[in-house]
Amino acid sequence: MTTTIVNLTRQSVNRKIEEVLAQQTADADAQVLKNPDFRNQLTAYVLSRVNNCYVSVEQGQEDMLSDLSPSTPAQCQQLECVIQQGIDMLLDAPDGWMQEQHLFSAMKTPLMAVEPSHWFG
Repeated sequence: MTTTIVNLTRQSVNRKIEEVLAQQTADADAQVLKNPDFRNQLTAYVLSRVNNCYVSVEQGQEDMLSDLSPSTPAQCQQLECVIQQGIDMLLDAPDGWMQEQHLFSAMKTPLMAVEPSHWFG
């Protein structure tokens, strides 16, 4: 059989991100936090700042690893802290998600509908 390398940290980070985002109550940020691109950026931010754990498993046995998570309360607390830092950083960035969200919500018609087409001359 073929062996596969699985990042155990990514699984636990994704679960913890879901938990943390479910607890966020700010209405202004609600739409942004639901954005899959925002979640991907947040996942990349967190994974680049925590220790990652990899394991080699036989193909087809990846499902057995889904229950693993950080083992100590300190690791859980560190992960929550890094996730919150990532949320704050992404929302406060000058070209961050909040500015894009406000820009798109302010546009009442699509950009293509207002500009004449120069495609055909």
